[in-house]
Amino acid sequence: MEKTILQDIKEAKELKVDGYLYGDGIGSILSTDYNNKYFANRRETKELQERVIEKTAVELNKVYISEGNFYGLKNVQHLSEMDDDYSYDLFVDQKIPFAQIALHGLISYSFQYGNMGGSTENRFLQGIEYGALPSFILTYEQSQKLMESTSLRRFYSANYKDWEKEIAAQYQSYNEALADVQDQFIVDHQMIANDVFETRYENGKRIIVNYNKTPYNKDGIAIEAEDFIILEGGR
Repeated sequence: MEKTILQDIKEAKELKVDGYLYGDGIGSILSTDYNNKYFANRRETKELQERVIEKTAVELNKVYISEGNFYGLKNVQHLSEMDDDYSYDLFVDQKIPFAQIALHGLISYSFQYGNMGGSTENRFLQGIEYGALPSFILTYEQSQKLMESTSLRRFYSANYKDWEKEIAAQYQSYNEALADVQDQFIVDHQMIANDVFETRYENGKRIIVNYNKTPYNKDGIAIEAEDFIILEGGR
């Protein structure tokens, strides 16, 4: 695998490609390869993936990985399709964005594509709360045409014309809220009321998100239903 990827990187560099997004296990999945000729245990697989990521960064400059784990984040600039929920393996009272708190200010990250299932508004608000970039996957072809293909059927709502206004609005809101804190650490995150969460950055900026379908109004802070506010410098 390593030899094949390195050859691909060489060809990509010749084509002036300036980065790779690894979405097929590189940096995210560790498994033992029982191939009799090329046996590799989990440790060797990890080391192989780390070499591939480092070589990609050296040759192409930018490396993104999808659904990555922390072992694969060295030399990576962006983590795509990061989990935004807990594992549901344990009973919990409240989920805490530990991974996002650890990573914010070091690398950027985004969650599942905003046009691929679930509530678009809820997903956007969670991205604002957790400091995640908006993310969409788009096609030129009409979604109905893609549905005719078994391998492309999962892109059931990807036509760019259906989403361009929503994407522009989300990126504008994102820039207003978070563009100036991408290099800032998250220093505090707390639930201040039921379904109302506050995230504070090291420069004092505070983002408060209200997931409720009713407005929030307390201690001089008013937030419309399913909306957020920005408080600069701790105000």
